[in-house]
Amino acid sequence: MTLVTAKLVRDRMDAAREGVAKELLAWEEVAKAIGEAAGKGHSLTLFGPPVGVSIKETTTATELVEKLRATGFRCAWRERRDPGDVLTHALEVSWDAPGAGG
Repeated sequence: MTLVTAKLVRDRMDAAREGVAKELLAWEEVAKAIGEAAGKGHSLTLFGPPVGVSIKETTTATELVEKLRATGFRCAWRERRDPGDVLTHALEVSWDAPGAGG
C-alpha cells in the first residue's frame, strides 16, 4: 500500500500542470494561433487551460513568455472565471504597437 502525502499529491499536480502547459503552449502551436489571429485582423490571442488548471507558474509558460517578449510580443496573464466561479489564468499574447488600440 502506498502512503499518500501532500507532497506526493502536489508533485503529481505540478507534473500534470506542466504536461497541460507543454501541450497548450508548444511553440509551433502558439506561432500558428498567432498567425491565424493576425490573419483575421486581431491584435491579440488567448491561450487558456482547462478550468481549474493553473499553468501560469510552469516552466513551459515562463520560457514561452520570455521567448515571446524577446521577439517583440506583449504577454499578460488574464483572470477568467468559469460559471462555478473557479479562477483560471489565460495567457494573452498581443502584437499591436503600444497605444495603437484594437
